[in-house]
Parts: sequence; C-alpha cells; structure tokens
Amino acid sequence: MAKLTILVVDDTPGLLKLEKAIFESAGYAVFTANNGVEALHTLAVHSIDLIVTDILMPDMDGYLLCYNIRITDRYKNIPIIIYTATYTSKSDQALAMEIGADMFIRKPVGSQTLLDAAKGTLSAPPKNGRKTFTQPETLDVMRKYNARLIQKLEHKVTELEEAREQQQIKEHRFREFFENAPEGITILDLKTLTFIDYNNNALRLLKFTGEELLKKGPVDISVAIQPDGQPSEEKARQYIGQAVAGQKPVFEWTICDAEGKEIITEVRLASLTAFNCPQLLASFVDITERKNAESIREKMTADILQRNKNLEQFAYIVSHNLRAPVANIIGILNLMSVRKLDKKTENEMNGVLLTSTSKLDDVIRDLNYILQVKSTIDEKKELVSFSDLLEDIKTSLAGPISTGNVEITGDFSCVDSILTIKSYLYSIFLNLVSNSIKYRRQDAPSFIEISSITNGNGVTLAFKDNGLGIDLAKRGDQVFGLYKRFHTHVEGKGVGLFMVKTQVESLGGDISVTSEVNKGTVFTIML
Repeated sequence: MAKLTILVVDDTPGLLKLEKAIFESAGYAVFTANNGVEALHTLAVHSIDLIVTDILMPDMDGYLLCYNIRITDRYKNIPIIIYTATYTSKSDQALAMEIGADMFIRKPVGSQTLLDAAKGTLSAPPKNGRKTFTQPETLDVMRKYNARLIQKLEHKVTELEEAREQQQIKEHRFREFFENAPEGITILDLKTLTFIDYNNNALRLLKFTGEELLKKGPVDISVAIQPDGQPSEEKARQYIGQAVAGQKPVFEWTICDAEGKEIITEVRLASLTAFNCPQLLASFVDITERKNAESIREKMTADILQRNKNLEQFAYIVSHNLRAPVANIIGILNLMSVRKLDKKTENEMNGVLLTSTSKLDDVIRDLNYILQVKSTIDEKKELVSFSDLLEDIKTSLAGPISTGNVEITGDFSCVDSILTIKSYLYSIFLNLVSNSIKYRRQDAPSFIEISSITNGNGVTLAFKDNGLGIDLAKRGDQVFGLYKRFHTHVEGKGVGLFMVKTQVESLGGDISVTSEVNKGTVFTIML
C-alpha cells in the first residue's frame, strides 16, 4: 500500500524540519514548501493527500494558498489544516474556515496532537463536501481577507512603533548613564581596535579631544610596558580575549594621557553583543592616589618591621657586645677592691681594664653612629656626579689601590648623576670599594667595575668585583648584619655593609647581593 503524502508549508526552517520529522515518524511521505507559491508548484508535480500550512509567510500566505486550492478543480478536495502561531484569534479562525480550511490549530501543540489531527482530517471528510466559491462569495471572502490583513498590518505597525519607542527610551537611559557615569567609559570596535564612542569623563581623564580619541586604540593610550614588565599590546590582547569569551575582567592598567602623564587606573571590560559589529565597553577610574596611599602604607609597614628588626639587633648587641667588656671591667674592679695586688699584677689588670674600656667605647661609638644615620637625614640634596665621586674615592684610597694593584673602572654612560645626599652616597661608594680591595684574591689581578643604568624614575648602581666572594647559601642572611664578618685574615669590625644598607635605605633605596666563593661579588643598589 502506497504511503499517504503530506505537504508541510512553513517559512521557518526549524519548524519545517520538525514537522517533517514528526509526520515521517508516523509513516507519511512528506514534501515541504517555504510559502504558498512553492506549495502550488509542488501540488502541480506531486499527488498530495493532506496540506498542513502556516498563515504568515512571504510571497503568498496561508489564507491565499487555501483559497487558491479551493478554486482549483484539481486540488479543491485536498484537506487543509491551518497550523499557526501568529493568526490565533477567533476571527482569524473563522476566516480560515470560511476560506476552506478543514481544521485550525494554534501553535505549539505536541507531536501526537498534530498526528491525531492529520489522521482525523484524512479519515473523516466533511459531510457536505469541501468549500466552493460563487462569484459573490469570492468577493466577500477577499474583502474579509483584505480587511483582516490590513488589521494585522496595523497591529504589527503599532507593535513596531511601541517597540521603537521602548528602544528609544532604553537608548536614552543608556546614553544618560553613559554620560553621567562617574568613571570614564569608551567603546571599542573589535575589528579596527579603535574607539568609536566615549563619555565626557573619559575625555577629562585622558585630556584628548573627542576627534583625537576616535583615532586611537587601547595601546595608543597606554604605557609601552605595564608595571609587571609585560608589554601593553600583549597584555591588552589577553584581556580583550577574555571579554570576548564572555568574562568580565577587572584589572589595574597604567595609561598615558595626552600630556604624557602616567595614570594608574582600574579597568572593567564587557562585551557588547546587541550590535552589528563586535564591540567592547571599557570603563576605567583613576586609582593613582589610592595606589600611592597603598604604597606609602606598605612602605610605612616595612619601615616599622625593619625598625623592630633593628631594635632586636640592638638588643642582641647590648646583651652580647656590651656585656663582655662590662663584665671584664666589673670583675677586675671587684678583684682590685678585695685583694692587694703586687705591682706587676696591678699593671696587668690595668691593661685589661683599659682594653675592655676601649672595646666598650668602640661599641658605643658604633651604635651612636648608626643611630645618627638612622635618625637624621637633614642634609640638603644636590646633584651628585658618579664619575666625580669615583675619582674622589680613588684619591682617598690611592694607597690601598696601588698596594693591591687593583684596577677600578666606572661606566656611567647611561646616567652619570642623581639628586641625593652626597655624604651618604660617598660613604656607600667608599665602603663597597674598600671591601672589594680588602677582600680581594691574591692569586689573580683584581678589578672593580662600577656601572649605572636607569630604572624608570630611578637609577640602578652595580658594584662588581672578582674577589673572595661570600657563601650565600650559608651566610646569605648575615651579609648586612652588624658585626658580621666572613673573612678574618684582614682587620675589620663587620660594620661597613651594615652601614651601606642603612644609608641606602635612608635614601629610599634597596640593596641586594649575588656572590660566589672565589669568583666575586656584585652589589646592586636601586635608588
């Protein structure tokens, strides 16, 4: 037995495919058409047992298709089911039945309901036959059809006008928010990576005119390298990729305004999808003051921690370095007060007493000097030349340099001067150069290389030698400690490097060290 055939007519591809699958699953042969014109062409070629059609379609709608089928002798007895989601009122149904539909179904319904409707329509033709039209009836139906179509169009126009008004209200609200937002806002075209819109706060922060800003992109208003050392172009690409993927990244970003001033900002990105071309909304606020305050707070915290550490170290010095000479003095005085000593012993005790007193005086003098450096930094800053300073050091240490056959070179081609306290910088140079001479190797010609480079707004100094070096794995935490010594074959007190670190920090800088035994040492100072 041949399969019954159904023609499904709908201009929505997804629904057309779904209805075809439903009917085929029940054993029907199914043809499809996207509108009434295509449906009539299919009817002219194939034998069709049932038509299931939508109403709202281009070229020819379901009403006209139904009418054309009923006025054509070849097709007039084919049953028709109207299956619609747009024309759903009672008057829509009445007009469909008057034009010749066998059944009227409002979308959506379950697949079984649709199959039952098809089966019922195929098995039970109308008792009085299907609709035919006389000339007056045709005119009346077409009049009703046109009136209904106009009514639908007017309703659709009203809906579109209301939607347009709502859209205008939304756009107005968005524009008000956009312009009055406390942060700077820009919109980025992801195809050209240039800005296509901005608010007034963006112009105020960046100090560009609107015309200038529309010629730029994110990289154009950013510093070349972000504070973490990553190039702005590379980092911007990463954040844009995150936003396009649906994330809403929030991050710190250093920009550069029209006057060249660097500004630390907090940036938020969001992808805008309701546009013909891909766009990105970027909002940013100036957090420079906040970051500066955080930096000051962190510096104060670090300073407090360092002061506490220094106090602990001073307590250690008092308990150890002062106790020994004091104990000696007390012991000798007690001995001399209870016993009458012979002249020789008395002289010996006086010698020990003098030595202990001298050691006590040395420790007190060292502590006093350290405290003076830490508590006073009142000297006026001046522009100090590194090359001139090195020449002064060479003059001061001419004897040891000549005796030790030490070669000292300075490379200050990148930067040769800094605004600082000259006496502090002189002391730093003197201590580091003296140490390199004092702890040189005897088996190789000695050299000391001093160089300078810029580091953003500051200067980095490097003091490199090929001396005895320090075993940092064992003694790294003691390098800048007070009274810490690593080589005892020459005279020393263990104060120099402690003072270097103290003075560097007093100037607002940092010092670090790398070293290898019998290879040499490099001290790096950032000012």
